[in-house]
Amino acid sequence: MIPSPGHILRVYSGVLPWSLALDWLTEKPDLFQLALKAFRYTLKLMIDKASLGPIEDCKELINCLEEYESDWYIGLVSDEKWKEAVLQEKPYLFSLGYDPNMGVYTGRVLTLQELLIHVGKLNAEAVREIPEQEIDKIISFETTEEFTMKKRLISYAPMED
Repeated sequence: MIPSPGHILRVYSGVLPWSLALDWLTEKPDLFQLALKAFRYTLKLMIDKASLGPIEDCKELINCLEEYESDWYIGLVSDEKWKEAVLQEKPYLFSLGYDPNMGVYTGRVLTLQELLIHVGKLNAEAVREIPEQEIDKIISFETTEEFTMKKRLISYAPMED
């Protein structure tokens, strides 16, 4: 039997077809999670190697799996562990899904990147009016849990309008 995309997505999502072995496996949650992780890693490896080329030897396979373990979160966007991976700043996130509106199966890869954004422009007169001891309090700035701008050295010279 050749598995359908729907079957692969269901297993990837943790919904396995019933069998006597499934009853035994679901009674052991740690083992079930490990088997699910092995399936997800295998699927990701298959996708990578289909697009990037075959694995040459066992050392390359081990390196690839170690990279998945350390640098990737491979799972579902709806999992709590996805949110944890974002907060831990995992370099890569991978997920499969299905878009019912378009009727297509989807793969999502997110890559952590540094993004420089323009927050605003300070008026030269406003900068001159801020006491030096207050500047340090203004520099630090936080937004949502997914994005934190850390304290940076700034120039005290006023910007031209």
